Amino acid sequence: MLRYLFAAVGVFLAVCVGLLLLGVATLPFRTAAGVAERVGDPDAVLYTYEHFFDLCGDVRTADRQIADKEVEIAAYERRKPDGEPGDRFQAAPKGERLATELAGLREHRADLAETYNADSAKASRNVFKPGTLPKRIGDTTPICN
Repeated sequence: MLRYLFAAVGVFLAVCVGLLLLGVATLPFRTAAGVAERVGDPDAVLYTYEHFFDLCGDVRTADRQIADKEVEIAAYERRKPDGEPGDRFQAAPKGERLATELAGLREHRADLAETYNADSAKASRNVFKPGTLPKRIGDTTPICN
């Protein structure tokens, strides 16, 4: 009787170990299927498609803001080459404030371009990026069709 009990426990343990090994062996396939489901989800595809257009448009907007700020600085320097009379009462003269704003806009543009380029390098994102958009965004204003 004891022999049958040990045999039953042995069979039970063998089945448990077999199922565990089967689960470990199929894990890569189940994981790949899950990733493919999430990446190929219609909502994810649409989000990625729009994400690249949004980033490209944001970079174009930042380029326009930078150009406008440069024009504003040039106009200010032509009008007030020695600064505003009230600048001595300010923590920072207007010319310095404008230069700081310009630096901030340039940093913001660089961050947007870096995000676009990083997302373009991701295989899961680049698959759904429209071919009309640039592969990478550099220093020039991109064309976002």
